[in-house]
Amino acid sequence: MSLATLFDETYYITNETDVANAVLKGQFSDGLQHFTFFGGKELRSPNAFFDPVYYSSENLDVVQAIEQTLFNNVFKHYQIFGEQENRAPSLDFDGFNADTYLLENPDVLSALNNGSFISALDHFISFGRLESRPGTGITR
Repeated sequence: MSLATLFDETYYITNETDVANAVLKGQFSDGLQHFTFFGGKELRSPNAFFDPVYYSSENLDVVQAIEQTLFNNVFKHYQIFGEQENRAPSLDFDGFNADTYLLENPDVLSALNNGSFISALDHFISFGRLESRPGTGITR
């Protein structure tokens, strides 16, 4: 699983000053506790790769699942299913095409088949974007 699936305490505290102040005052033990109880539902970003507002707007089925209390927040859906389903976590990854990415990068297909990655998107976020891999479908 890529960095997009992980809660980044430093990122969260740095970008959510009200949370940082609440942690300093002892109202929460850390940023993760705040995110678990409030931040996820408030569509606050848990890391630099996942934008919950974007993810919600692009995945209305996920919003519906949250309304049905199947998930606590959109980030939880992304962690469990979204990345595995190659759903873009933010506008930066909009248009990602797993099929063309795997076609252009047969080594990634091999790594996916041997279980090294859960999806083409997992590989792209973890390595491919830094390696300027072809076939992503991302036009930004």
